[in-house]
Amino acid sequence: MKLLQKALILGLTGGTHGRRGPTLKALLGSAVLATLAMGQSGCKSCGQEAPPAEAGKAAAETPAAAPADGAAVAAPEAASAAAVAAPEPVSPDVYPGPRSESLEGWRITTGFSTTKDEALTQPNALEDTRIYVTVLNADSRPVGQFDKLERAELHVFLVPRDLRYTVYSSGSGPVREGADARSVTLRSPEGGDHAMVAVFRPAGQRPKVVSAPLSIKGVLPEVMGPGLGSLSNRGKSEAETLVLTTMPGQLIVGQPAQLFAHDLKGDQAAGEVKLPFVVILNDQMGWGDVVEWNESGKATWIPRKAGDYLVLAPPTRGVRALAFRLHVDAAPAAN
Repeated sequence: MKLLQKALILGLTGGTHGRRGPTLKALLGSAVLATLAMGQSGCKSCGQEAPPAEAGKAAAETPAAAPADGAAVAAPEAASAAAVAAPEPVSPDVYPGPRSESLEGWRITTGFSTTKDEALTQPNALEDTRIYVTVLNADSRPVGQFDKLERAELHVFLVPRDLRYTVYSSGSGPVREGADARSVTLRSPEGGDHAMVAVFRPAGQRPKVVSAPLSIKGVLPEVMGPGLGSLSNRGKSEAETLVLTTMPGQLIVGQPAQLFAHDLKGDQAAGEVKLPFVVILNDQMGWGDVVEWNESGKATWIPRKAGDYLVLAPPTRGVRALAFRLHVDAAPAAN
């Protein structure tokens, strides 16, 4: 805990860059945010990032899964999945819920303030909250250099545990000169337990995703949401409605599959959409993968474990994220 507190203070004040020390006021403000962040940090029991395994075989060229509710989507041209490193399977011992740490050992610490820079112990529903995020690598060192992932250095999705809604925001640039931390501004429509899903790309590396538990202060709704089971392969934001399909249509653990998104007008496909990236999380939003569309317009994912998955994508505009559900089956038993 002391190590994370020190790391967040360094991140917010730029202490790792050898710059002139902060003022007393800035130091105190950073210390407050670091202290508040400790309640958001998860376990630190995961191992280090494993070397990439041999790329899986190309996916079978079968038609993509039919969209929900019978919507018609033209099958994409048959194509082999791009070669990607097969991820390590997930151990049953890994806590499946938000824990502030990725499977590879990347972590985040968080702090909160109003838009007037007044420190908060937790965000309030129906109020804009500035969320400060400091990234720590597997060696517990603050990371201050990021490459943009599409439009920003940091993407944050706020999702209640019962999936009543999804809120999205993004941000770029350090919170002050020389600092490691980035910030976004979010407004939760309701209170309760949430997962805060942070997506970022450390300079020169692949994108990472870390989800942290976050409690929002405010009145809970009288009727809770129906959860992941209510989602389908259709997602809707304020600007678009998309359908997500895969090739092959049946997803199998350890076998690569291509992802395809199509714009929908009513129940008819209006054309393929090449998303910048999606985040694919396990059903309790504890761990996941970031999948990008490459230069040739292809996106390949290799599932780590059987079960239902939540898929999140940033909207073209607005704050409502696109949310989908995918199902993965276990690999057939060997004869």
